[in-house]
Amino acid sequence: MHENRRAFQFGRQRIYNQFLGMASRLTNPGQGSVSGPDRDRLSLVIENFGDPVIVADHTARVTLLDSVSKRLFGSDKAGGEDGIAANRTKLDRYLTAFTFSVLECQDKTISFYDPNLQSEVEYAAHSIKIYDSRGQCAHTVTVLRDCSNSNKVERLQLERRMEMEKFAATGKLAGTIAHEINNPMEAIKNAVYLLRDRVDPASRPIYDALKSETERVTRIVRQMLGLYRNAGTFGSFDLNGVIEDTLTLFSRPLEKARVVVDKRFGQLPAIKGSADQFRQLLSNLVVNAADSMPKGGKLTIRTRYTQSASTGYGQCSLTVADTGTGIPPAIRPAIFDPFVSTKGEKGTGLGLWIVKGIVEGHSGRILVRSTVGRGTIIKIIFPVSPD
Repeated sequence: MHENRRAFQFGRQRIYNQFLGMASRLTNPGQGSVSGPDRDRLSLVIENFGDPVIVADHTARVTLLDSVSKRLFGSDKAGGEDGIAANRTKLDRYLTAFTFSVLECQDKTISFYDPNLQSEVEYAAHSIKIYDSRGQCAHTVTVLRDCSNSNKVERLQLERRMEMEKFAATGKLAGTIAHEINNPMEAIKNAVYLLRDRVDPASRPIYDALKSETERVTRIVRQMLGLYRNAGTFGSFDLNGVIEDTLTLFSRPLEKARVVVDKRFGQLPAIKGSADQFRQLLSNLVVNAADSMPKGGKLTIRTRYTQSASTGYGQCSLTVADTGTGIPPAIRPAIFDPFVSTKGEKGTGLGLWIVKGIVEGHSGRILVRSTVGRGTIIKIIFPVSPD
């Protein structure tokens, strides 16, 4: 990776040097004439370079600004808008320091006010000196590259690592608690089982309640243990394949519940994350959807990938929709809180809480739309970085 990065930087430097050399000829006729067509082509290149380009002479006086630079620094006839004036002062200070330094080239980070965004934007300034036949500095050429997007990506990656560490710590804590609870719960379950034939009719309701609550605690413990086991193990995986595996696992229960599955898979890149966590996420969503359709219904699962042409970054979406009973409005704000369930005593209230933790661990977000009596749509969106 480091070798590729050095090769890229070397290639970029060579392109810059060629470009800067042409720019110096355009602004310094003494170095050699530039024909009319070449001058027009070079002017067109500068105007469409995309990044701000500034050419200055040996006294650090600006002699050429492209259209993008004029937006930041104004023209020679520009008024005294505070942000533009401050930018010109910063630029003059930067060019003076570089022009009269012993450096042949320089890379430095500098912030300028963007009048369109009305905020400060951080730029990576790449500057190089052009020398005349006597070996004296004739011109400097500076190209500014907006590095706010790359900084944003770095922040997102850091937030993702922090979320994963938090989720892993939560899973470890849950696993520790579950292990401590599991053994005595097994003993209680066995005792309840042995009592089943010794309960008189009058005490049967109490026994049934004890058995039901014991089973509920057991399910909670199992989910907590699952959260612990699936808290790590990151890599690359095929999301569509994970969905297929999960649906295969639930094919018999779904068929028995008269739930028809409609799969609509898009073409996806390899996903960076935990396949185990996504299996658990899908299992929870499929179970919730099936439980919301006691008389049968339709379960639709869709995947989609979109990519930004400018940045190369994209996002995947996973949509799980059912035609079930829907989520009551009163509990919708709390559906991702632990121990909140729409299933009454049958539910643990941990399913969607775990789903939320997994999604946040992958820097994603969840959108929920539900109508009582018509069903629920859960859409999960998470970023995908270019290779």
